Amino acid sequence: MKKLAVVFAILFLCAAVMQVYNCDAQASKQKMIDNAKKALQAGGVDLVGVNIIYDDGNTFWQERAEYLVKDTSQNHGILPHGILREKEYQVIYFDFVESSPVGDAWVFMDPKTGDVISVYEER
Repeated sequence: MKKLAVVFAILFLCAAVMQVYNCDAQASKQKMIDNAKKALQAGGVDLVGVNIIYDDGNTFWQERAEYLVKDTSQNHGILPHGILREKEYQVIYFDFVESSPVGDAWVFMDPKTGDVISVYEER
């Protein structure tokens, strides 16, 4: 019985260690948001009057991308489908107020490193 308890203790310890290392493999939400903000600011975008949304599951982006593919009436800029193909990414959405001279922006982040993969700015 003691051997079984020792085996379970070792398994529990191994699982705890793996959980700690797995957490480190993902960039934090705040780090990704901060890096996305820096990327837009480096491009000259003023972030006054913006709502920043961590698009959990990339659902907002998937809905928007479906619309953009169907709507050919406007120039939507360059959609990053080719850049994102077969990549894991996390979207940070910048929802600017209507009166802003800047269109909404979508920043695509590497969820492991927190680095910017691409930026899509609506026009």
